[in-house]
Amino acid sequence: MTKETLDNLQGAALLIPFLILCYFIGITVNKFQQSRYKRAFAPIAPIIEGVFHDDGSGDSGVMAGSYRGHKVIVRITTNTTVSPSVGGGDMLGSAINQRRNLFEIELTDLSGAGNWSFQHRAHLFQKADWGLSTSDNALLARLNEVGAGEAIQAMMHLPAVWYSSMGKNLQYREDIHPSLAPRPDRFQQQLDLLVHLAEINARVNPVLEG
Repeated sequence: MTKETLDNLQGAALLIPFLILCYFIGITVNKFQQSRYKRAFAPIAPIIEGVFHDDGSGDSGVMAGSYRGHKVIVRITTNTTVSPSVGGGDMLGSAINQRRNLFEIELTDLSGAGNWSFQHRAHLFQKADWGLSTSDNALLARLNEVGAGEAIQAMMHLPAVWYSSMGKNLQYREDIHPSLAPRPDRFQQQLDLLVHLAEINARVNPVLEG
């Protein structure tokens, strides 16, 4: 056996235990993080009869349930870097790409012809603001007419909300740092808003046959 081969074997003998140790450390850290998310979900889980799901990531936790006839997915993502358009009433003056804890709610299996959103908007030669956006001017007019934007603006902290016709889902996103989850009464308010917006979407954004 050559000296080079012996050195390689010795190196492998040291590397393999190190990799095994790293693997088990990763599993331990992930289990700790997931238990943290599960505890954060516990006070609000009964509202949607939520079931916690370990998504295998230490950076996020997921709960699924239902509310007023809608399938609901809730996600907590911690210590992430995103732009101010994620939502949160303090974002207008906050730094771009600061660390945030995102709380997201998704209603699934919806229908609607066009995409639309409510988020932080940048304007040329004008101050940035929050409002409705869509490429369909007729849809925008209908959303404004029924007060979709006003319903979202009534929230204490402005969230980002968007409907995807491809994903058939309505999503709500808010930065709640330093918390991981809202209080039950706040969660109920968020859910009621999304259900109200889903009803509006079904009414003013129908999928046309033919």
